[in-house]
Parts: sequence; structure tokens; C-alpha cells
Amino acid sequence: MKRCGNESKGQAGPNQERSVMSRISSGWKKHCHILSKLLLVAWLMLTVSPANDAAGQGPTNNSHPEWMEAWYQLKGDVRNALRPLRQPGFSMTFLKDGHEHPNAFRWEDMPPRIVLILGGLQSQSEATIQFATALKECSGARSECAYAVYNYPNDGPIEESGESLRLLLKQLSEKAPNARVSIVAHSMGALVARSALELSSDEQPSQVSNVDRLIMVCPPNHGSVLAQYADPLELTELLDRFLKEGFRIETLLDVLVHDGMGEACEDLVPGSPLLLRLESAKRTPGVRYSIAFGTEGPIDPAHQLLSSLVLEQVRPQVANQPKDLQWLFARGEELLHCDELTRGRGDGAVSCRSAKLQGAHEKAGFRIHHLQWLEREHPEVQRLMAWIAKRAVASAGP
Repeated sequence: MKRCGNESKGQAGPNQERSVMSRISSGWKKHCHILSKLLLVAWLMLTVSPANDAAGQGPTNNSHPEWMEAWYQLKGDVRNALRPLRQPGFSMTFLKDGHEHPNAFRWEDMPPRIVLILGGLQSQSEATIQFATALKECSGARSECAYAVYNYPNDGPIEESGESLRLLLKQLSEKAPNARVSIVAHSMGALVARSALELSSDEQPSQVSNVDRLIMVCPPNHGSVLAQYADPLELTELLDRFLKEGFRIETLLDVLVHDGMGEACEDLVPGSPLLLRLESAKRTPGVRYSIAFGTEGPIDPAHQLLSSLVLEQVRPQVANQPKDLQWLFARGEELLHCDELTRGRGDGAVSCRSAKLQGAHEKAGFRIHHLQWLEREHPEVQRLMAWIAKRAVASAGP
């Protein structure tokens, strides 16, 4: 067999040695890059994100650094001051030619099947419409359907959005009594939908009769430990809006006040009062529950093990550092091992275990990450879209 250069069998020439060293160096660089990103993300998220500061009282964990306690107090005071200005907006809009159209259908001409799409935490209307359009194309001519999106404050109280959805569904039932509704909800949108279907209040008893399908994509049915670190998403949305619309006070108020003030993140923390209520609620009779969950978390288990070995080596040195650094080290270690971020156990935001729901009729796993549902060209997303479309246009039978 012809061999390259001066290398002979049983000997490692300089090119081969450099290749081996290059692979080792590349592996360590990749590992260190992943670890550094985790620590950076932990620092960014943990310095701005309280999990229990709804009333401005700061977190209940006394191990937080004093400067963070002061930040939580300030953030809570600002939230309480701005709360009277909040004007949440809720709407259900039908689509025509890939755009929201207030007169897409006359009520008397409403198709027998309505597919209602809900986005998740910090979702934008454009992304939800994009998914609805793709789903309509994937469904093809198998069934005559109307497609609609439900717009709600993407960071506001989940139950508030659920109550509004319940009211809109009842109004829809009155205006189009023969139409049946399939709800397709991504991420937090699944909890909004479940709140509308499963919870009730004195003002609005839960009696939605026109929904017979609830298809949940990557749903945090039992919350996510990453919810308490979600504040940077608010900053990302704000920067995105500024880039599109320019700096406007109206945009600032819309993102930071009208669209919610972090209440959704608190609802999503495991063990929150809302999640406990939903866990004790019964599944709605006549509604078929379907769950699609993702498994492509960003952390490979092999890298996770290697990172753990590195952390064990540096732990003695960290023990001699200031308490703030020790605290940050502990938070980064928690993130490194959480199921939400681990490939095969989560999708990067929601763990496979949290996506499951007692009483659901079916569940299926897909090799996607949490936000990949919009990547139409990806083969696994195409498989997911076909799976959703088949159920969204069907009746509620088995």
C-alpha cells in the first residue's frame, strides 16, 4: 500500500505526530470552549434573573451574594412601579396567504377544522405565523382547515393568557358552532393552552367544548430549571425590536411592560403555584393530548463527564476564592449537569421528563433542539411537521 511521505509501517512520522497532537489540541479547545460558554452564560443569566422576586422581596435562597440581593430588590421595586402602566394585549387572528388577515373568513363560511397556533416564551408573532404557514403547506389538501394564531403577552402571567384564550375559544364556539379546534402549542404555549382547558375561575368556569386536539411541542409541563435564568431573553427581544423599529419609548414599554414583566418565568420554575395547580388538574374530556419532545440538548454526555473531571481538579482552588466566585462556580456546575441541557435528556430548554404528562394519549421524541421547530429544511423538523399535521387535521379519534 502506498504511504504518504517518509512514514513506514509501525512508525509515526512527523506529519502523523502533528496530526495526533492537532486532534488532541482541538479536542481540548472544544471542551474548554464549551465549558467557558457555560460559565459565561451562567454569569450572564444569574446576575440578572431572580426566580422569586415577584413582590420585590428577593430570592428566598440566602446563599446569594449581597450585591445580587440589592439587584433583586431594585428590580422588584421597578416592576411594582411600572405595573399600573401595563396594558396586555390578546388576539386570535386568522391567516390568509401567509399573513394575519382580520377578514380571512366569514363566520358562516368557516371551515369545519380550525388549527390554532400558540408560540412560547418570548415568541414573536412573525415566527408563529411562519410555523403556521409551514404547517398548512405540510398538511396539503388532506383537510379543509382555517389557520389562526393566538397572540398573547409572551412574558406575562400564564394563567392570565389562559383565561383570555378560554374566552376567545368560547366566542369562537358561538360564532362558528360547527367548527372543531386543534391547538398546536410550542413550549410555554402548551401551558397557556392547558390553563384555558383545565383550570377555571369563578368568573370563567372551564367549559371549552370546541377543542378536540391539543398538540404540544417541547412543552415544559413540569417546568424548567432554566426558567429562572430567562431574563437575557427579554434583552434579546428588546435589541431585536430596536434593530427593526429603531429606538422608541413605545417599543421599550411594549417589551418590558405590556408584554409581561417576568411573571411567566416565575410560573415556569418547577414547583411554582401554577404548575402545582396544573399537575393536580384533570385532562379535559374529549380532547386528545399529543406530545412531541426534543432530545438535542447542547451538552454531549461525554463532554459533560470530561468537564466534571476538570471541575473536580479546580474545586480546591475555587474553595480559596471569594464567596461570589464560589457561588458562581456552583451555579455553573448545576447548569452543566441539568437534564434540560444534556443531549438525550433534554432539548436545551426543557427536559424530556418535564415534557411528559400523565393522561396524555401519545408522545414521540425527535432529534431537535428547543427552537428548531422553525427550521423547515431540516429532515427531522420535516418529520416533526408531518407528525403534527397528521394530528392537527384529524378528528379526536384514536
